[in-house]
Amino acid sequence: LDGLKLIGFGVWKRTTGEPKVTFPARPFTVHGERRNFALVRATGDASAEERLRYRVLQAYEAAEQTSTNRAS
Repeated sequence: LDGLKLIGFGVWKRTTGEPKVTFPARPFTVHGERRNFALVRATGDASAEERLRYRVLQAYEAAEQTSTNRAS
């Protein structure tokens, strides 16, 4: 991602408590059916998007640990 800027992402927890990362998408309609076009996509290696999600979760968990440690 060198030289690129990720404009946003969402980190949230499922009802099971498992964290989830979502990237921006653009909604569009085809024949009355609403769909989303993902703005972050793998161009070759299909696991690239999952690796990016993993890195975002690592950074998020590290930031949570830091803020928890400062609050103590």
